[in-house]
Amino acid sequence: MYITKRIRLSIINKLKNKFNDWLPTLSNDEKEAFHRLLIHTNLLRMRVISIFIIFVMVAFLLPNSIYLINSKSTEIIRTYWYIISIRLIIIGVSLTLLFAIRKLTSLDGTTRNHYYWEFSYILFSVVSLSLLTGVSQPTKSDISVYLIAVFTSSAFLYLSGLKSVVIFGSAWVVMATVIWNSQGNQFLALSHIINGLIMTLLALFTSRMIYINRLQEFRNKRLIEQQKEELSITNVKLERLSYQDALTDLPNRRHFNQYIIHEWKRAAREKEILSLIMIDIDYFKQFNDTFGHLDGDECLISVASTLNKIIKRPSDLVVRYGGEEFVVVLPKTDLTGTQHIAEQMSRAIAELNIVHPYSPTGYLTISLGIAYWYPTNQDSPKILIAAADEALYRAKNAGRNQYVWLDK
Repeated sequence: MYITKRIRLSIINKLKNKFNDWLPTLSNDEKEAFHRLLIHTNLLRMRVISIFIIFVMVAFLLPNSIYLINSKSTEIIRTYWYIISIRLIIIGVSLTLLFAIRKLTSLDGTTRNHYYWEFSYILFSVVSLSLLTGVSQPTKSDISVYLIAVFTSSAFLYLSGLKSVVIFGSAWVVMATVIWNSQGNQFLALSHIINGLIMTLLALFTSRMIYINRLQEFRNKRLIEQQKEELSITNVKLERLSYQDALTDLPNRRHFNQYIIHEWKRAAREKEILSLIMIDIDYFKQFNDTFGHLDGDECLISVASTLNKIIKRPSDLVVRYGGEEFVVVLPKTDLTGTQHIAEQMSRAIAELNIVHPYSPTGYLTISLGIAYWYPTNQDSPKILIAAADEALYRAKNAGRNQYVWLDK
């Protein structure tokens, strides 16, 4: 019993999947975008079709007028009056369509009025050509005009299921009714009606297949665009991560290398001063050996956060240079301003009160090396980095927990 139920559910799921492929669904946002795309595409194609219809109708007006003038049969005269009138109406409506959509150039320009024009003109053109097929039966007993109209609409335009049924169903009803009343030979009329019905059903099937293929193409394109967007976002995140220190969330040395070059060139161009502070946590190796790497990591995180809170300007930058070393870039900051920031940073780290048994103060401290320079295009940022590194070296040799600067 259980196995039979599982088999039944499996069959139902397979049928459901096939049914979903035949009747795919879209989200509300996708529906709006898809329908706007179809309307825009249909209108552009209808612009070509309507021009072709106008030329054909105009081409047949002259021979129809000649037949009308030369005919002596009242029935034939009435038939040609109907034919000419229908052709003139088709020409007039087609010209009106061309005028109404003359400014349609982009997808964004598609409006609600275009939706009405799209549906109305397709319905009108197919129904009017069906009517033309019916009334021309006394003079030309075939349904080629109807067949061409239905085939063209189903093969070249994108119509939803409901639109197809309304358009082709209406066209067939009009054709069948007029042919039955206009064609004197009932057997021939019935043959035309049946042939028209077969063509109508074929048009419905063709239209549905084309519509579904276009819908699936739309969904695949949207999926590709979505995947590209997600990939782009991922690449941006990866790029950002490649310039960010994973532990402290500060910019890393790679970011610093690019940023210092950028600021050096800007300072050289604007003839501004550029200052640098190089920082080292005092006796950090002993701290790590005493408390372990986990506490060491927490210490680095605290120091990084504290240093980053000191700087205020968007152009200032605190970087984890490597290990327990940090660098602070201070554009447009003279020696006095840089010293003030160094004092703030030294004091803030001491106020963290992180116990350090190997520090002379008993708490964690930092040493700082200050350098400043007026960059030129002939110089390199390496001069400033080397000067800050030398100043840091002197601060450490002088007993640590202090800052030292080198004059230009």
